[in-house]
Amino acid sequence: MSRKRKTAYYVIFLILTVIVWVMCVSLWNIFRVKNILIEGVRDMKGIQPFYGKHMFFLAPDTIKQNLIVANPSLIDVIVEKHYPQSLYIAASKKRPAVIVMLADGLLYLSDDGTVLEKNKQEPDASLPFIRYYQPLFYNQYAIGEKLDISEIHSASVLTAMVLELGIRVRSIDITNENMILLRADEFDIVATSQKDVARQFQELEYTYKQLRIGGKKFTSIDIRFEKPVIKLI
Repeated sequence: MSRKRKTAYYVIFLILTVIVWVMCVSLWNIFRVKNILIEGVRDMKGIQPFYGKHMFFLAPDTIKQNLIVANPSLIDVIVEKHYPQSLYIAASKKRPAVIVMLADGLLYLSDDGTVLEKNKQEPDASLPFIRYYQPLFYNQYAIGEKLDISEIHSASVLTAMVLELGIRVRSIDITNENMILLRADEFDIVATSQKDVARQFQELEYTYKQLRIGGKKFTSIDIRFEKPVIKLI
């Protein structure tokens, strides 16, 4: 083979190599994230790092966990990869259910006990506030953590359930683990953290509806015991 022909083959080989390399790089870059569509929550943190990442190396479950860590109030998070270069993220937010009065501030809790916000300002008058029998302090708790106090957890869950009956709780006094007093607009509800909350609610719901049907007036329903105790007017 002549030297001139060898040179021609070499040049052609180089050109083809460059073309293939350019095509590979172009195809590789096509699958980098350029668009992120967010639905439901606009002020979501932790989105920026995903821009420019390669779609093949992104796992929706990992993205979901990262977003929940960065945004403790998120629930119902959905992450989908839309090829070639888009992510779809949908989520909703936990809402404050109660306010815990601290010795030096306030904690806003969701109905599952997650700390959504804490501050030292005036409480939101639209939410029921919890007075706990032991002093709790502002620096003990961080946003995103769950308050590991069984009485407060029971009170938060029960308050959210009671709201479904159209009963608005104004305040909650917890004097001990066996005495959770929910003060509603028209009557009081006495509960305990030592009995299943769902069972207590079922008993409350049945009793409340029966009292309404019977047209009876009452000041409190105590659901701590085997059978509800009703204080009639």
